[in-house]
Amino acid sequence: MVPVALVLVLAAGPAAPPPKESAEGRLRRTWGEPVDPAKDCTIAMTGDGKLALHLPGTPHKFTPYPNAPGTAPRVRREVEGDFDARVTVVSVTLPEEKATGTLMTSAGLYVGPDDDTFVTLSRYNTRNPGAEPLLQYLSQTRSNEAGSESQLTQQPDGAKGKPVVLRLVREKGTLTGYTSLDGKAWTKHSAHEVAWPDKVRLGVFASHGLDHPVDAVFEGLELTQPVKGK
Repeated sequence: MVPVALVLVLAAGPAAPPPKESAEGRLRRTWGEPVDPAKDCTIAMTGDGKLALHLPGTPHKFTPYPNAPGTAPRVRREVEGDFDARVTVVSVTLPEEKATGTLMTSAGLYVGPDDDTFVTLSRYNTRNPGAEPLLQYLSQTRSNEAGSESQLTQQPDGAKGKPVVLRLVREKGTLTGYTSLDGKAWTKHSAHEVAWPDKVRLGVFASHGLDHPVDAVFEGLELTQPVKGK
């Protein structure tokens, strides 16, 4: 007679492999919730873990205006308390020479309690007719009470055609923005006092005002927070 224990082992067979993670699940776990207000953009991860946003050739502004909500695609998550968030903007399409519309493209970090109140720090490109693209960083703050304020600075020469790192740090009611070419040496760009609730939305976005498609690629979103009680 075959031993009972042996029969049970053979009946059980090999363990089933764990279910394969879906592309959407991987995106949400790694980057956050995809949001496409106009429902005409593509938000997806590449095979090497980067985040790629494709915007069609119609304007997609991030900042809402009267009777015109922001339609820029974004990927975000909820964060509570202080944090240090960093992301690399690998690339964003520049305005083409013969483009029409608002000649700007942008890709960056944002944080805020809702879609009408936020701080952004982005790689911001503009172009005047007949001139080369102007490569800048844009720091913007917006609220329903105070309106919008923005600050533009020129990107360093070493940033042209290369990835740049953006960083937003929230600490005790102050939100500070930094940029870097290597993720080690940081340049401070802005500091905003924000009277926000503890829980906010943090993420990346891409926007433009052109008549041609725009692509933005991000890499390595890092989020660190202080240990509670220390």
